Amino acid sequence: MLRELLSPPTVTRHLCLLALSLLCAPVASAQVVVVDPGHGGRDPGAVGCESLEEAPTVLDVAQRVQGILEAEGLSVALTREDDRFVELSARAAFANSMGAELYVSVHSNSNGGTPASGTETFVANSASGTSVTMGGFLQEEMILAWGLRDRGLKRANFTVLTATRMPAALTEIAFTNRCDPDAMLLRDPTSRMAMAQAHANAVLRTLDREPGMSGTLTGVVFEDVGVGLEDTTRRLGGATVTAGAMTQTSAADTGAWSFTLPPGTYTVQVSLDGWRPAERSCDVTPRGTTWCSVGVVREAAPADAGVSEPDAGVTVDASVPPPPADAGATPPMADPGCSCQTAPGARMNSSLAAASLLLMALFVFVRRRGSLRGGLWLSLLLVGCGSPSAASPLNETAPSTLNETAPADVEGLRLVAEQLAAPARLIGERPVAEGLTAPVLSRDGRYAALSTPAHDTLFLVTLGASEVEIEAVAQGPRVGYRPVFDGSSLRYRHAQQSPTAVPHHSVALAHDVGPRAPHGLHVRLDEQSQVVLHAAGGHGEVVSPEGDRYIEPSVAADGRHVVFWGMASGLFLHRVEDGATIELGRGGHPQFSADGRWLVFDRTEDDGHVLTAGDLWITDLASPSYRTRPLTRTSDRIEQMPALAGDTLLFATEEGVLAATVQLP
Repeated sequence: MLRELLSPPTVTRHLCLLALSLLCAPVASAQVVVVDPGHGGRDPGAVGCESLEEAPTVLDVAQRVQGILEAEGLSVALTREDDRFVELSARAAFANSMGAELYVSVHSNSNGGTPASGTETFVANSASGTSVTMGGFLQEEMILAWGLRDRGLKRANFTVLTATRMPAALTEIAFTNRCDPDAMLLRDPTSRMAMAQAHANAVLRTLDREPGMSGTLTGVVFEDVGVGLEDTTRRLGGATVTAGAMTQTSAADTGAWSFTLPPGTYTVQVSLDGWRPAERSCDVTPRGTTWCSVGVVREAAPADAGVSEPDAGVTVDASVPPPPADAGATPPMADPGCSCQTAPGARMNSSLAAASLLLMALFVFVRRRGSLRGGLWLSLLLVGCGSPSAASPLNETAPSTLNETAPADVEGLRLVAEQLAAPARLIGERPVAEGLTAPVLSRDGRYAALSTPAHDTLFLVTLGASEVEIEAVAQGPRVGYRPVFDGSSLRYRHAQQSPTAVPHHSVALAHDVGPRAPHGLHVRLDEQSQVVLHAAGGHGEVVSPEGDRYIEPSVAADGRHVVFWGMASGLFLHRVEDGATIELGRGGHPQFSADGRWLVFDRTEDDGHVLTAGDLWITDLASPSYRTRPLTRTSDRIEQMPALAGDTLLFATEEGVLAATVQLP
């Protein structure tokens, strides 16, 4: 018996099963909060006193909120991490894809006429009780932080409050066009840190967690002229400052830096080209501020080096009295920056690390024993855990276009889809369900899956010729987020599943609608929100362009294309056969038709607060130039989230879901 248990096949099998359980077991994850810095890029937001702009100001506050909350053990994602424009639809879709617990949008205000002053918070007109609670906490904490006029908790249907599927609130922290005191507070980095702490406190209170245990570690990088902290006036910008796991660059004009950290002792390390590295240990106290300025000394240059001396830094007025906690260091006079730039998504966990070590041991074991069966187990392990009417032109058989010559505007393997002005026609428009949204169609167009706006109830809709039958089939967090029709079932996910995982749960259908993915391809998002394509048994390949973060990737039913949505750059297709990237331009909520021949999506416009327009578009994936044309051109309503099977189109409006028949010109 013992010999049998220790035989190579048996040991290999048990090692594989153990590794499989480690890789595929669910892992407890931190609560996710999405913080949304308003505006950005071509939209600076409110512009006020001395050209003070809203976009960079609220980005700084949001980054500081991220640092504070991550120090408290939360997972925090920003809708934008730099100065770029992100549409409102993309911001909401990003939060929905993350399965966020809470959503906070940060803004600053302005008005016409006599400049107003004060702080206010908004929730949606039909806000949940948790949204109202969080909004109240935000307003209370912000008033305590800055003491401006309390303009109260208000209601407004801003898009980021109505299109997000979790409790949400939007803050207007002050008025950019009120020079004193509002704009003065907005400009001051210390005040912005206080405002960030206010937002973090409100989030923690909403989650019923003890707020405010982190402290601030701050200081300047200066040239040590031989007297240490007695003279910190020669400030050095551009130095790399590290404390614990956080790193940032000292401010160019003042050498200032600042971290929000849990209580404890930290070694602050400083490095700068031309200067000797230096470090200093300081204690961070709960809710306190610790000054920990670090001085550096020039590197000795060879006598015959013939090079200019490094920049001696900026001299700061030494008459400014230093804070008592750090003799000789003056408070930062300019923005010390924030080290909170972290990519959203899952983190490496102990189970994955353990499984990796186990797999390496297994590989060595198999190589030494020469076990074919062990190699087979290893392969299986990697595969298992890696991851209409006849008259309508929409029902014509799609010719194979993958071997056609690419159009003339192709540069390498990148091309831009042809944009056509002539719209298609939607005929026979009819209501499907009021108050529901996010339609998904089965392959044969017989069924539709719809969701409540909060994604907490999933409905199965049977689309008959004369009437529509609607049945609630699942309830719970995120059950309505991107369900999938597969064979004779409708699959839906549980709250902890990633937005690209195969949905775990299912409900039986009366009819078989065909397999979901016979091509064996799967897409997922990595830790940097890049799109990774996996073939059966193969290694993953990043297929998304660099420079953006992506959401809602999916593979067409025929396996020929992958679509993904760039937060700032719009929609892209990846052609599987040759790896070509096709730019579709602005758009969101992409869905392939049930047969993979077409792609439908929406294009919206907004004013930074609400959607002002929204139309549906369609791309012909059988066209060498990827002809893209509008499906709707309406001015009286906003259409979003299209789904197509055969020539049947479902789409969402503010009132509910409608159906229509598509006819192309």
